[in-house]
Order: sequence, then structure tokens, then C-alpha cells
Amino acid sequence: MKEIKVALIGAGYIANYHARGLQTIPGVEIVAVAAVPLQAAQEFATKYGIKTATDDALSLAASPDIDAVVIATPNKFHAPFAIEFLNNGKDVFLEKPMAMNAEEGILVKEAAERNKRLVMVGHMWRLILM
Repeated sequence: MKEIKVALIGAGYIANYHARGLQTIPGVEIVAVAAVPLQAAQEFATKYGIKTATDDALSLAASPDIDAVVIATPNKFHAPFAIEFLNNGKDVFLEKPMAMNAEEGILVKEAAERNKRLVMVGHMWRLILM
């Protein structure tokens, strides 16, 4: 089975839960974390043994070394980041809310369909698969 390589976007409170959870899944490796400021990404990377830390989340979208992304950022970044990663062939897990409004949500859905990728929205310890 191919190892799934995941990037975490965000290094705040909820990202810690994602990192700990992902590290318990056989065949999954967290290969990158992006956060602002860079120091937050570096500290998070050190804490969880993640190889790459950056303050430029979008630079990770085109990386061939990433299969999927967990987006745990302030809400206004959810849809734009999701769309960019989807358009670059990555599956996306989004913390709630999916988007700032219905129009953005539709754009995320369309990007997932167009690129034949998965989008999953986490909602207070529950998961919604689209």
C-alpha cells in the first residue's frame, strides 16, 4: 500500500489534534506544515517530527510529495486554499466552516468534481464526506 503524504495548513489548537490523529494511522505521514509566522510552523514541525515547515501554504499545493492536505486556518482561507489544492490534484480535509458563504462552498464542490478529488469537512469532532 502506498504511503499517503499529508500537509497541515495551520499550526494552532485544532491542528494539534489532526497531527496526533494522523500519526496514529498506519501508512500516513505528515510531510509538511504551513503557518504564519514561520516560527509557529517550525515549532509545530519540531514537536511532531515533520520535515518541512513553511509560512507559504500555497507553495505546497504543487508539490508532488503531497497527496492530501488538512486545512485548519482562519475561516477566510478555507475555500481559497481548498480550491488551490484541489486544482493541484490533492484531496482536502477542511475544518468547518467549509467556506465563508454558499458561493465559495459551490466553488469548492466544483473544484473537487472537476479534479476528481475528495473534500471532507470536519465539524466539531464529526466528519462530513462529500
